[in-house]
Amino acid sequence: MKNVLVLIFCTTLFACKDDDNSVIIHDNQGAMNNANNICDTIELNNRKCYLKETDILNYRFPIDTLFESFFYAQNRLERVNIGFQRIILGTKNIYYDSGNQSYLLTYTDSLYRESRAIGEYFYNEFNRLYKVNIYNRNNSIIKIAKFEYKNCKLSQARIENVRSTSEVYAITESEQGNIVQYELVELNNQAPNVSTREVLEYDSKKNPYQYIPKDEFDLFTYFSNNNITKYKSFKNGVLESEKTVQLTYSAENYPTKTIENESGNLITTMYKYDCY
Repeated sequence: MKNVLVLIFCTTLFACKDDDNSVIIHDNQGAMNNANNICDTIELNNRKCYLKETDILNYRFPIDTLFESFFYAQNRLERVNIGFQRIILGTKNIYYDSGNQSYLLTYTDSLYRESRAIGEYFYNEFNRLYKVNIYNRNNSIIKIAKFEYKNCKLSQARIENVRSTSEVYAITESEQGNIVQYELVELNNQAPNVSTREVLEYDSKKNPYQYIPKDEFDLFTYFSNNNITKYKSFKNGVLESEKTVQLTYSAENYPTKTIENESGNLITTMYKYDCY
């Protein structure tokens, strides 16, 4: 189930007041959620430290090292170089619209110089991601994800795979701003035959991946304020798999090293930052 929520999202939100001074949040399909207060606007670029580089060790084989290098302009992520053993294999570029309410992510292959769109991302007026379109190599949309918020918390994700399945997940976001549970509640417009549920635990430190755009990414790394320490996957109520993460932190409370352990398989990631 780890790869199930490697996704992207949707549900446009507009806030307006009714006669009793409550707030109604509308989406572009006519649905609405009631909330007691207007959501606080997320400051996407309000950071003191910016993720500069990651090195993933022991990936598949002990001699392998995958890396990503992050480049910023005006406090916004602009480019990501991706490579293996210090050789750049490709580059992701992020292009923002004039109002910073959407951006286009592209990828250029270093060997073949092939450039293509990967994803298109849209934010509402509170800077919450509400829609993402994912593209294939022919620049055709192959996946759309739609997200709903209730009382300013992420509550549901709908993933539509073009010419394939549709999935709906019920999501629980904690008061600390972390995705602590998600469960498949609908598959192809009906209840799933197999019940699948993911439960996550977190530290209290800063998440360096929060709001960093990727072509595909997990809900808990993109939306959550803190870093995952334990991941449990259940099928029909029975624990199917469990992963733990050991973290080391910088003086600024960002992780500098993580060791993921799933059934004895270890993946170590090193993190470097620019802090101001």
